[in-house]
Amino acid sequence: MIGFYAYHADHRGRYGDNWRWDEQGWLEPGRWHLIEQEIKLNHPERADGQLRAWVDGRLVYENTALRVRNNDSLKVRKVWMNVYYGGRTPSARDLFLDFDDLWIGLERP
Repeated sequence: MIGFYAYHADHRGRYGDNWRWDEQGWLEPGRWHLIEQEIKLNHPERADGQLRAWVDGRLVYENTALRVRNNDSLKVRKVWMNVYYGGRTPSARDLFLDFDDLWIGLERP
């Protein structure tokens, strides 16, 4: 499963929300994939934020009615990439994931 795990202005509960990408966003082992993500923050008190993801050029997730923040002082200041093997049972074997040509910025190069 691949997707977003998010805490946001409308979040309720102890844990973040899991927003899974559709099946076209699943990764095929043994081959390189181009993963692109985009976030546009909402205007405070409006649910007009946007969160999108593409895998190999195909849109696999889109939310255009998101309230990420509730005031102007909250900005994107850090990017956190997390790879998580879920559950309480450890993997039966070593798992590997390679990242290459990582780019973070306001506009695509």
